[in-house]
Amino acid sequence: MKQYNIKGYRIDCTQPLLCAPIIGTSVEEVKAEIKRIEESDVEVVEWRIDLFLTHEPAYKLLEMSSYLYQELSDRILLYTLRSQAEGGECGLSAQEKAELLKELISYHHADLIDLEDAFLQTGNTALLQKAHKQQMKVIVSHHDFLQTPKREELCEKLLVMSKRGGDIVKLACMPQSHEDVLTLAQVGQWARKELDCALIMISMGTLGMPARVFPTLFSSVLSFAGVSGSSAPGQLSVQEMRSIWKSLQENEKKGVDEYV
Repeated sequence: MKQYNIKGYRIDCTQPLLCAPIIGTSVEEVKAEIKRIEESDVEVVEWRIDLFLTHEPAYKLLEMSSYLYQELSDRILLYTLRSQAEGGECGLSAQEKAELLKELISYHHADLIDLEDAFLQTGNTALLQKAHKQQMKVIVSHHDFLQTPKREELCEKLLVMSKRGGDIVKLACMPQSHEDVLTLAQVGQWARKELDCALIMISMGTLGMPARVFPTLFSSVLSFAGVSGSSAPGQLSVQEMRSIWKSLQENEKKGVDEYV
């Protein structure tokens, strides 16, 4: 598994980072969220541009992008334009989406950009190359809100996605049983050894909460948590995640001290 350093942060599944999505649908809401993020200790910030565009015109993107770049200069910035097919609000045609993503990349404000695998399959791999030329890392993503496929299918999907040329592969699935959650963890461990890319493995909903709380077990380099509500099923708040992680670390240290 590859490791990266961005703005002094290490992208590595042994020390997962916390990512807070900005889900505001107006300039005012986004700015309010930025203030809350500045008061938090999250390392990564995801701007859900598809949500912003539900109420704001596209011409405000550059202004807002510049504002994020200035205000959150010490955080890793991830830009996401999530399609309706994968749980987002972007209803643009493939061509319109490609043009908008091209514009976002040209701003050179983000450190990471999310490109859906289904979108790349429609002949848009040039965007991935353009992002790399701008020194941006690319997350190749796929979301299944209906199920968690069989282990063999998941392994094959990750293998194909890893060959797109991205730096991080993100796979999010909806579990129907505890066994599905375990399957995703096993697939993550396999991919960590076999694939030459970093991973984000998410099991959604209440059943899938272990994947968010214990990202290392799923070989994930980061976990998502909200500062202004949830952007995905089963997502906890930043405060809840930090509290859980702190308790786990304290218990681990206590156990080691008692053993010694």
